[in-house]
Parts: sequence; structure tokens; C-alpha cells
Amino acid sequence: MTWNCSGRFTTKWATLIDMAADLAVIQECEPETVAFAADHGWGAIRTGSGSKGLAVLASPGWGLHESPRDSLYSCTARVTGPVEFTLVGFWALTPSLARSSYLAQGEELAAHVSAVEGPVVVAGDFNTTTEPRHLNTFAALEAEGLVSAFHQSHGVERGAEPDDTYFHHWHKEEGFHIDLMFLPHTWEIDSVTLGTFEKFTEMKISDHVPLIVDVDEGALR
Repeated sequence: MTWNCSGRFTTKWATLIDMAADLAVIQECEPETVAFAADHGWGAIRTGSGSKGLAVLASPGWGLHESPRDSLYSCTARVTGPVEFTLVGFWALTPSLARSSYLAQGEELAAHVSAVEGPVVVAGDFNTTTEPRHLNTFAALEAEGLVSAFHQSHGVERGAEPDDTYFHHWHKEEGFHIDLMFLPHTWEIDSVTLGTFEKFTEMKISDHVPLIVDVDEGALR
């Protein structure tokens, strides 16, 4: 799963557990996330320079082996366990913090992914939708043999999503689909689920809803 938790992640731990994720990419989480996860038997790595960072978390039974951090806005880990692959968490940061635009950060992500050997999953908050440079990044990830889980599962093109993942100013009528997960095209997707505005945003948990992808683990061996 990937979820921008809108801060104070450790107070929202029960929400994560309710989603029953094996692996999670969390944006806007505090520095205490790693120690807090460890106290609950989870593995975690985190990047970020302030109170809101980017983390990759693994539930018991899965391992994370940190790769060299490539930027403030991406967090790469080698995942071990029932399936082994590289997981790249992403969060397109406010340009003034990253000293780079949302679109440039996405392009750097695609270049990073192209250098990763073996199966790779990319998950995160791209903070953009259908700008031409973003669509080029989308296409570049597809050229690496990846598919967007939501678009593959729902049979829609980028920009034609029937559901939103982010609600600007917490308003339902200002929704955008900016949270994505890319998987190897050879993986079999069982389901792709989005959280609802009513459960997450209306209840003031986060202005983003989680994107949860279930894959057929048996087909990956």
C-alpha cells in the first residue's frame, strides 16, 4: 500500500493495521516512525530532513535492506521474505524543499528505477496528474516493464480515473488522482482498492486515501 498520512503517523498506527498491509510506503511521517514501528515488530526505513518524511515499512515476516538513499523524496529498500524485489517509495516534495519541481523529481525517479536490477515496485505520491512531463515519466516507468496497478486493474488511461486519491483543502469536489503504484507487468494483480473520502478525509485522518494493491503471491515464486 501507499498512503500520504498527512502527519502524526504514529497516532494513526491502528489505521495502518486495519488495512492489513504486508508492506507500506508512507508519506509525511515523523522521525519517530522507525522506532515506533520497531516497537510493534515492524521493520522501517525513512528519509527526510524534517518532521514529515518518507518511510517504507514491512510487517513481521518481511525484511527491509536499505539501499543508498538517492534523494529526500525517494526511499529504496530491498525486500526479502515470501517474495524478493526492490521497493522504491516516492514523495514528490514541495519544490522549495526539494529544490526541484514535482515533474523533475518524477523524471529523476524514473532514471533511478531504470538502474535497478531485478523486479521493482514503485509506490508513492506524485503530486501531479496529466502534465506532459508527468505523462512522459509514466511512460518511462512503463518502458521499464512496469504497469500502474490502478490503471491496469480498472482499464482506464491516466487522467480518466473514476476515483480520486487526494482532496485539496479537504474538499471532496477538489479531488485529484495523484497516488500511484507501479508493479512488474508479469505480476498478477488480484485487486486494487482505494480508501474512501468519507472514512479518511471527512473524518480528518488525512487529505489522501490509501491505495492498496493485492497480488497473487503464488504466481511470483
